[in-house]
Amino acid sequence: MLLTGDFEKLDLDSIKKLEKDGLVAEDVLRKMKIEAIPRLLSNVKIASYEQIGQRLSIKKNEVEPYIIDAIKEGLIKAKLDEFNETVIINRLNFRALR
Repeated sequence: MLLTGDFEKLDLDSIKKLEKDGLVAEDVLRKMKIEAIPRLLSNVKIASYEQIGQRLSIKKNEVEPYIIDAIKEGLIKAKLDEFNETVIINRLNFRALR
């Protein structure tokens, strides 16, 4: 699922079972999506907010915070073009979910 970016098939109820261990389901899902960003962008140099939103199953206006978090986490090195609503990718770092 992380490799394909098919988050629509992800069952939030399954993730909610993690709440027994003190985790918040929505936080886990967000973290999974952020960690998936390098794989989703691995074949492109420029991606539109629309494309990224579709791949992550989020709204276009929610993309920017996800990309910013991926940059902060060191998962990607990229520039945001807010005017054209695109992400220009310079470098991708792949790592396991932590």
